[in-house]
Amino acid sequence: MLAGISSAHHGDGPNLSKGPATRRDEKLKGAKTLLTQWRYEAWKAHCSKAPYGPQGLLPDEILNKIALSTRLLTVEDLRGTGWGRCPIDRHGAALLEVLATYDKKFDEVREIEKAERAEAKKQEMAERRAAQQAAVKAECE
Repeated sequence: MLAGISSAHHGDGPNLSKGPATRRDEKLKGAKTLLTQWRYEAWKAHCSKAPYGPQGLLPDEILNKIALSTRLLTVEDLRGTGWGRCPIDRHGAALLEVLATYDKKFDEVREIEKAERAEAKKQEMAERRAAQQAAVKAECE
């Protein structure tokens, strides 16, 4: 089995979802920001009296691994990140839910932007064709 990939997701082999295995650029930056915010809120709600701060709950190194990978979809998947068993058991499902919601919204916005760009290009090409046809018609007259 591949490191950090669990067969627990669907029960039918490795968790190999469609799309890239990692978040990049703007999506990665947003995921890191979201997880940093989630970490603080989770620490404040559940661990604020503990002798450690938010980074004790989810260290930066592990936060970065989780933010980078799109293949972490189940609590079992998180076990390969180096994050401790207790915080995974207590907070893993909530973290994954927040990240899945972020990914879905990010991807929806990207699809809308892509469709808008395609429509604008289509409109531009139609206008260009119409101008060319008008020019040819004017030359023929």
